[in-house]
Amino acid sequence: MDPKYLSLLGFAVDSASTTTRGASHHYNVSKQNFSVISYVQGGQLAASILHLQNLASVMLPSENLVIYNLGLSETDLQTLSMFCNSSTIKCSIMQHDFSQYPSYIMDDKLHLFRPLIIKHALSKFKTILFTANHVRFRGTTKVFNDLRKKTEDQSHVQSLEIKKLPITSSTHPRMFDYFDSDADSFLFVRQVTLDAVYFHHSKFLDDNILLPWIKCVLTPQCIQPIGASSNTNHCKFNKKPQYRYSGCHGYDESAFNVVCGLAFNFNEAKYSVTDFEGALFYKEKLDDSIRILENRRKNISETSEHPYSSD
Repeated sequence: MDPKYLSLLGFAVDSASTTTRGASHHYNVSKQNFSVISYVQGGQLAASILHLQNLASVMLPSENLVIYNLGLSETDLQTLSMFCNSSTIKCSIMQHDFSQYPSYIMDDKLHLFRPLIIKHALSKFKTILFTANHVRFRGTTKVFNDLRKKTEDQSHVQSLEIKKLPITSSTHPRMFDYFDSDADSFLFVRQVTLDAVYFHHSKFLDDNILLPWIKCVLTPQCIQPIGASSNTNHCKFNKKPQYRYSGCHGYDESAFNVVCGLAFNFNEAKYSVTDFEGALFYKEKLDDSIRILENRRKNISETSEHPYSSD
């Protein structure tokens, strides 16, 4: 891994020894307090618009939403800008250059740009809620404010969904080797999602989560071990026992789970939501978003607007 990539992200790199540490700047100075952070890729305009509308109905109107543009056409970009300008939530579109990083970072199937977006956003805001545009939130403003406060006061990171399966089922065994850790330590640690996660910028977060996570993402033998695949046809989650590797690797989400497990002593309850009844969000397929948005434009109500879960 070239240390220059970490320097671009604001980590302090010792040029003589190539050692790396968290950024040395003050963590709570000259930053805005909070923002929701999302991203949009080419062809995802409908999903991003419905995501924006959903946030406006759940979050306080005074909150910020920053959308990282990862390839919208000029026409779609203009349309999204129009919706941002007319929304009750403060919305802005971020044009960030990822061309200076390895080309595999932008692979649509791997989503390795996500930790880079999170790190960049935390240089602007003290706390963020990072979320994908297929997420549709449920709940009250108070619930999300309480989760944000818990993140800021206690955990530094808080995923809004904990999955049924252990980390080892979706993580190639060679990834554990990169972290000098034993896969057996993770056999009963449940996965958390990257679909919706609070992050609070702190030295703990930089040193124990962001730095090792991004180092892995920028090291091919860590993030893409030989034999790893995200092809859903290879996934066999019905293996017994369930902690056996399914054959389906989670790439950046797997690395996120490993570093969180190590940072919090293999206790996922410390960095994920476990004390709320019911799901705080559901996921909407892109085809459904396109259909729903078109029907709304035609003023057609549909009873088939329903959530789905990819689990």
